[in-house]
Amino acid sequence: MLLLTNNRALSVDDISNSLHMSKRSIYRYLDSFKELGFILKKEGVCYRFDLSSPFFKEIGDLIHFTAEEISFINEILNMVYVKSAQVCHLRTKLSSLYDVEELSRCGIRRIDAQNISALSTAMQMERLVKLSIYDSSEEGGEINLVVEPYQFLSDDTEVRCYNLAAKKNEIVVISKIKSVKLLDTLWPFKEQHLPVFTDMFNCSGEKRFPVKLLLDPCFLNTFLKDHPGSENEITLQKDGRYLLTTLVCSCTGVGGFVLANCDHVEVIDSPSLLAYIQEKISNCKRKFS
Repeated sequence: MLLLTNNRALSVDDISNSLHMSKRSIYRYLDSFKELGFILKKEGVCYRFDLSSPFFKEIGDLIHFTAEEISFINEILNMVYVKSAQVCHLRTKLSSLYDVEELSRCGIRRIDAQNISALSTAMQMERLVKLSIYDSSEEGGEINLVVEPYQFLSDDTEVRCYNLAAKKNEIVVISKIKSVKLLDTLWPFKEQHLPVFTDMFNCSGEKRFPVKLLLDPCFLNTFLKDHPGSENEITLQKDGRYLLTTLVCSCTGVGGFVLANCDHVEVIDSPSLLAYIQEKISNCKRKFS
């Protein structure tokens, strides 16, 4: 029933191969569906459920969208960053229900949307996948990798995986993936997964450490505008300044921020960051003296 309600028509051979079921059993099920009142449409040698069947209609009325509503939802989705995995999933679901293929294609290559969806499924089920990746070193060539995908990066344009053959974590660019095949095996090396973090100053790494910055009141609005979502890491102090306590992956990003705004920012209780800034200042003095 799930196969035949996904807005596609399938032959008995297709269903047999997918479910590893005999054709005779499939025909028996098809007859049973008809007797129960479901409307089966036959297109050549292929079958699919008509969603106007009473059972589907009763449930569908609860979640049905008009053509105008679907168009409005599509407009909203277009306002969201197009390579978000969640947006791709929503477009794929709407496409399956309403046969609006442009929803799955809008703003992102169809193959990339399909691969992101397959990778996300593998992450949820903690399953191995086989990746076929375009090999730029050889025209028309490809590389096959068996990996454990566990984290999307860079607005879902990359995926972090554990490569079983290389025995290490690697990053794969989504646009270079030709196909994703979900395997039956669960992750055997989950404990080896090392996530990559990106801090609010756009530095990435596998480890993070805390830093504390005091911000002048007149600088707060500027900071919040440039770093949305940081409100939960800021607390008002007795002297009227604001304390930012956050985790960073490197001194590079936050250090550059402090140097660029030194009239409004003070470093406290962060010896490694302070040492980094002092070294930068010393280097500048030597270079420009």
